[in-house]
Amino acid sequence: RGPGGRAAASAAVREALRATEESDPDWELLNLGRCWDFCEMDVPLRRVPQLQASIVRSVSMGCTQAIAVTLQGAKKLLTLSLPHLTSVDYLMALLGRTGLLRTYSITPPLFAQRREEGDGSHDDQKAPECDPTFNATLGMVFRKDRSKLPGTSREADREQFLKWSS
Repeated sequence: RGPGGRAAASAAVREALRATEESDPDWELLNLGRCWDFCEMDVPLRRVPQLQASIVRSVSMGCTQAIAVTLQGAKKLLTLSLPHLTSVDYLMALLGRTGLLRTYSITPPLFAQRREEGDGSHDDQKAPECDPTFNATLGMVFRKDRSKLPGTSREADREQFLKWSS
C-alpha cells in the first residue's frame, strides 16, 4: 500500500521467482503468501537477503491469494484436480507432500490475506503462516524428541520427506 507499494511488491515477486528458478529450475509452484503450513518441516532451499526471507520446500502450505505457478505446474494442478473433490489449497498441499508437485514457499510471506469482520470470508481471523496445531497433530509423528525411539530422529524425518518429495 502507499506510494511505490506496487513497484516494490513487483520487484519482490521478481526477486523471489529469480531465486527459486536459480535454485531449482524445475520448480512448479511458489507460494508467496502461505498460511497454515507445517513450518517445522520446512526444508531450506535458499536465503534471499534482498528480501530478508528464505525460499523453503513446503510440506503443507495453504492459502492461494499469492502463488506463482509454472505452465507445467498449472497442467498438473488442473489434471490432478479432476474430478473436483477438494479445494485447491488442500490439493496443493497433498501434491506437495506426495512429491507430485515441486512446491516452495517464501518465508516470511510477501503477501497476506485481507480479512475484515463480516466480509463473508470463512473466518475473520488472521491466517497464521505456520499451523499452531502442528505439535498436536503431525508433531506427534514428526517429534523433535523422538531420539528415545530406535532409528528415529528429526534429521531422519527430514530425509524421509526429501525422499518422498524428490
